[in-house]
Amino acid sequence: MVNNQLHMLNALLPISFVKIKKGIGSFLTFDAKVPEAHLWIYLSDWSIYRNNIFLLGCENENEIDYINVLCQLENKPLTKIKEDKNNQTITFVFIDGYELHICANLIEYDTKDELFML
Repeated sequence: MVNNQLHMLNALLPISFVKIKKGIGSFLTFDAKVPEAHLWIYLSDWSIYRNNIFLLGCENENEIDYINVLCQLENKPLTKIKEDKNNQTITFVFIDGYELHICANLIEYDTKDELFML
């Protein structure tokens, strides 16, 4: 799991995203208030929680679920990023108890793949 983008994103914290939407497959796209700042979650499995309660995962195919959950994250500042190299996971922590967990899916992807990019 390669995280060259992690330091760049940490430098922008806290950052809010005004538009979050589902991309192709399990991709997520985040458009920030900061001009020309975008975040793409790709080449990974992910799940979204609020107060440790599961809300949405990348395997969900229901568009209504995506709209409902992703709208909840819009304009919630991303305040912290936690990396667990042992479990190959990254957790994005937002205000109000929201967390986006992303992890390498080594069956589908290579350990040299980036899990997200700016």
